[in-house]
Amino acid sequence: MITPAMSRDAGGAERGANTMLLAQLHLLLALIMLVRILLEPHTQNDSPAARPLALAFALYSLAAFLLSRRTRSQRIERALLFCGIAWISAMIHVSGGGASPVFPFYVLSVIIAAFRFGQADALAAALAAAVLFAAAAVTQDAAMDLPRIALRAGFLLALGALIASLGEANLRQQRRLALLREVVGFANPRFGVDRTVSNIMERCRRHFGADACLLVARRARSRRYELRIAGDGRPQILPADSPLCCGGQAGIVLFQRPRFAWQGRRSRLLRLGDDGQWRIGAAADGEAVADLCGASSFISVPLTFRGGAVRITLCATRRRFERSDAAFLEQIISQVLPAIENVYLLDRLASLAALRERRTIGRDLHDSAIQPYIGLNGMLTALRRKTGADNPVREDIEEL
Repeated sequence: MITPAMSRDAGGAERGANTMLLAQLHLLLALIMLVRILLEPHTQNDSPAARPLALAFALYSLAAFLLSRRTRSQRIERALLFCGIAWISAMIHVSGGGASPVFPFYVLSVIIAAFRFGQADALAAALAAAVLFAAAAVTQDAAMDLPRIALRAGFLLALGALIASLGEANLRQQRRLALLREVVGFANPRFGVDRTVSNIMERCRRHFGADACLLVARRARSRRYELRIAGDGRPQILPADSPLCCGGQAGIVLFQRPRFAWQGRRSRLLRLGDDGQWRIGAAADGEAVADLCGASSFISVPLTFRGGAVRITLCATRRRFERSDAAFLEQIISQVLPAIENVYLLDRLASLAALRERRTIGRDLHDSAIQPYIGLNGMLTALRRKTGADNPVREDIEEL
């Protein structure tokens, strides 16, 4: 079984390997540029500063490679990535401007940003590359071929947006797989059911970026609802008419409010049916839960545990949950529920074994100490009755 500590160690090793790969790619890029400028004949589009600049870029890439072997900071990685974009722009400026053969290396930087850091960094890299390319081409081209410059900059932005979405999807999938490994590792019989459920709730809250994770449970053959909040191990009793208790087993629920007031769109509540299709439900039910939790969006997933009804709800005020988030939360629950069942059974077996041991100790104590004491007490009582009132031993027997 993979424990959370092992998962973090594996993640650190993977980040270190990615950092080295990024530095190696920059070094390879610099060497390719240097070889191209040194081996190809000098053209009229090339500036006299092309060769010194290519050599400086190679030396910079070598220094960045050596630095990456000593550090694993993502801030340094991002700085190296955007510095690489600036170096590429400088090389474009001295090697032909808008027609420079160095232009495709921008795409490599955007790919690295997308699959290493995510969508936001990839879009920022694509935007920075487009702006710097346009500036380098405009300041270098005497004829100023604006259509070609605009076409290449627009192509870079469009391709960057596509690569950013693909990279974000890849990173999201990796984070989800890591979460599935961690939540299974949390199901440790030594911790017990309550602590296991609390750890899983807190981990889900952080993964989805929610402000609160709520668990409403009703035990089998009971009408009382209990509320647990991630980070607070004390259960609270909920009234039966609370909006959190009225969801029942109505399936997965996704509620979304409009992001901005000027959009004018109403709140929307979706329910996932047994056929896998999302259907629009009564938004008033979602509004009651959202107002109670102070959330603009929430997802709620039901489950059955030991004959009781349980519903887990994630609430957020600043982000909007999507259908994929609700489906993944259901997948997490279906993955971890058998492990929680095993923890419950093992805890139950340990409790029964302790009860049997206490009963055995009680019977042994009764047979070895209490029964002889009762017999001795009866014998002393009978002996006291046999002695007369004037017998000098009677007082000693009564004291015993």
